[in-house]
Amino acid sequence: MSLLCCCRYQTCDEFAVDARLVFDNCETFNEDDSAVGRAGHTMRRYFEDLWQNTYADCDGELIMDTHENEHEINTSMESNMEGMESS
Repeated sequence: MSLLCCCRYQTCDEFAVDARLVFDNCETFNEDDSAVGRAGHTMRRYFEDLWQNTYADCDGELIMDTHENEHEINTSMESNMEGMESS
């Protein structure tokens, strides 16, 4: 998230392309039924849901999140990861 807030990405779409590349690489280099593969699929679904609900209407422009929103997203991701670890 810090790269998004520090203007490394010029648009929302640039950030999404990078995030999706991480998930694509996870899928390429890990078996679907491995712990990492399952986590990658879960995180991709989580990202796409969050992206659709948060940034789908940004029209390619960079939306600068407040630290509060960044904290909320990080907390939600941590909860999601903890849930995956206990499964």
